[in-house]
Amino acid sequence: RAEVSRRIKQLSRKDFWYSVVGYAGSLIAGALPAGEAVLFGLITGNFFLLDNGDEMKATNTSLSLWFILLALLSFLGNVMSGIGFGVTGSRLTCRLRVLVFEKLMRYTISFFDFPENSTGELTTRLEEDSELVSNVTGQQLGQRVQVFATLATGLCTALAFSWEVGLTAMGCVPL
Repeated sequence: RAEVSRRIKQLSRKDFWYSVVGYAGSLIAGALPAGEAVLFGLITGNFFLLDNGDEMKATNTSLSLWFILLALLSFLGNVMSGIGFGVTGSRLTCRLRVLVFEKLMRYTISFFDFPENSTGELTTRLEEDSELVSNVTGQQLGQRVQVFATLATGLCTALAFSWEVGLTAMGCVPL
């Protein structure tokens, strides 16, 4: 398993900067739900804390404008993640298919006489194995990074606003 991971990293080395863009985009997109929660909390709190309607409207309008920034950051983060991990995953899949195909072409003709090595069986296995590797390194990796970033920023936000709630939330996170 470690050998496979090392080999995948070696094959993906050419696309290092795309991976960096993908990780950065996933981290940005994953951190945004905590910011949305804080904004919603501030806006909702103003309904109970402010008595003057004009002041409440002005304050909540300025807070609502922050959602435009969050939308732009969400767009940027998701585009970065999609491009970064999409390019990395598709290029890695292409490289793997070429390597496996080259290896298959070096076998003797008698190798293909066995039923488990028929043309259809080999092309199906080539497609499935390449797709599995793509799932590990492509968009699904971006989703996992985004979920981790959401969890981390959510816990940090909870701890910053109320340490009791933050500790309770940490106790609810499955290992």
